[in-house]
Amino acid sequence: MTFKNDIEVLKLANNVKYGLSASVWTSNLKRTMYFSQQLNVGSVWINTWMERDLRTPFGGVKESGFGREGGSLGILDYLVPKYTKFKIY
Repeated sequence: MTFKNDIEVLKLANNVKYGLSASVWTSNLKRTMYFSQQLNVGSVWINTWMERDLRTPFGGVKESGFGREGGSLGILDYLVPKYTKFKIY
């Protein structure tokens, strides 16, 4: 798919109901950082696709899922934080 500028392609990419992952192919570091921040997805791969370290969190946004699996963030779905305060006299 061709596009006229970065704004147009971001609108196309973000205007879908899914948001699992995206890949960006560029040699421009500034563009890499811009797209990583602006894409509404759970994972962004730069100049590669689907290379995943199982120690890092993975998951989508929108209709691509809720929460994360893998990595230290994966455990959060199973935890219920509780605040307890006490004083010892």
